[in-house]
Amino acid sequence: MPTPSLPTGLKPVIQGYGIGAPDGVVMTEVAGGMPRIGLQFDRGKQAYQVTFVLQPEPFLVWQMFFHHIIKQGSIQFFIPMDSGMGLQPHLSMMVPGTLTISRAGISQIWSVSFTVVAENPINDLDGEVIDSILDFWEAGYRDLDALLDRIAIFANEDTLVLDF
Repeated sequence: MPTPSLPTGLKPVIQGYGIGAPDGVVMTEVAGGMPRIGLQFDRGKQAYQVTFVLQPEPFLVWQMFFHHIIKQGSIQFFIPMDSGMGLQPHLSMMVPGTLTISRAGISQIWSVSFTVVAENPINDLDGEVIDSILDFWEAGYRDLDALLDRIAIFANEDTLVLDF
């Protein structure tokens, strides 16, 4: 069975959205000095607090997805989240006991919040890409999106004048 994805149209809202520190870093106290800190493993998972604000129909879809597809959060699934590189699907697992659902007064609006653990896609960038972006930043280029957009235009449009 393929890994399920959050149903179309259900996206976390910014309010209540947060990211925890990745695991894999350990600290040992040293008497009379600075603690020793080391990397136990790389690519640690991070906790993401997500919230949905749903009307009755999307809330029903969420309930069906939660109870029947991801079996009350016990099956990993893809959820679109922004962890710093724009909205991307993250392979996630719900943290047991973190789901809270509330209804806003007498309205038909539902708030669904929970915590998932996922690996940040920034881990997928290779060293050359990271070095290039950091070099551009240090050189004073602050609008990386504009630079990358211009490079894409150059590569996909401007150079086509040479196409015979």
